[in-house]
Amino acid sequence: MRTDGSGDDRRGMRAPFASSISTLAGGRYPAHHTKGLGDVTHARSRRTQRGSAAVEFALIAPLLIILALGVIDFGLYINEASVVGNAAREGARAGSLGASASDIDAVVSSSISALPSAPTTASVSCRKPTGLPCSSYNEATSGGTAIVRVTRTHKWLTPIAFGTTIDIVRSSQMRIE
Repeated sequence: MRTDGSGDDRRGMRAPFASSISTLAGGRYPAHHTKGLGDVTHARSRRTQRGSAAVEFALIAPLLIILALGVIDFGLYINEASVVGNAAREGARAGSLGASASDIDAVVSSSISALPSAPTTASVSCRKPTGLPCSSYNEATSGGTAIVRVTRTHKWLTPIAFGTTIDIVRSSQMRIE
């Protein structure tokens, strides 16, 4: 071991913090007296880093979990909105082929049957070939327009920003053949 104050040990490696501790002490301690102090300081800093990493994870983990659940919940909402839009389109297609209002309701109900149970309403209306609204769907005639509007209530799994529910409203219209 060298005693010239350089802090080198037998393997030719520099002891951590040895020269800085010797320097802070005003050069009173030779490097061989400060060799072990660097090892203790290094072990303390590792424990402190592990502890601070655990605290940082504890602070960030809830946010990451909420973010992941929010992404899943928004994906479920997008899927449900797509299914409701397709149900409205299927109902309007049935209406354009001359189906009655109860048949259109049945088509809409079967189109959304794969979704979880939730309040869903389908309203059927029409416009005459002149563009004026029909007083009831029974007045629908060829050249007019069948209009189907489907409303469904989506319940959020993680109700943080948007409340507990949101209404999905989709409408579709097709020319009656």
